[in-house]
Amino acid sequence: MISVMVDMHRKCLQSWLGHTWDALTFVPSKERPDATHPVAALANATLPKFNFATAPMPKFLMRPGPGSDIKRKMTADRFEIDERWRQRVQGKHVLIVDDTWTTGASAQGAAIAVKTAGAATATILCIARWLRWDWDDHRTLIDSLGDGFDVLRCPVHGRPCAAVKQYSVSASQT
Repeated sequence: MISVMVDMHRKCLQSWLGHTWDALTFVPSKERPDATHPVAALANATLPKFNFATAPMPKFLMRPGPGSDIKRKMTADRFEIDERWRQRVQGKHVLIVDDTWTTGASAQGAAIAVKTAGAATATILCIARWLRWDWDDHRTLIDSLGDGFDVLRCPVHGRPCAAVKQYSVSASQT
């Protein structure tokens, strides 16, 4: 699903961003900070349609930093980028994949880490959003949702865009 969604809307996303992504990472957990983390596989699922004729997209790992023990609160030192990965980050447009967005603290901490390591930009692709009715800002968002999720709806334009016209859902698929 991730691969299809990113592929379907890649042109609109990258046009809106003003660049293509040229480095990839994921938000690790303190318990599983390496490539065995399930989100690493989700991050890799965003790559299938890239043209790797010249070289594969650089990937790198973040590690939990001193602020990783502080849960659900933004800290600038939640993650760190080891020196061995710096050349894969510096000047790059980094795509960061996260599995859940509850408060945004981890994803934002990851963005700070890549920017501190010299990334030109950081884009966060969140696979799921955890919403709570009892949080006022979440309630506002929930109340604004009327249509439900539609994979064909462009996240940039809010409607099916030219890039998705090649995709369709048949009656047998519903």
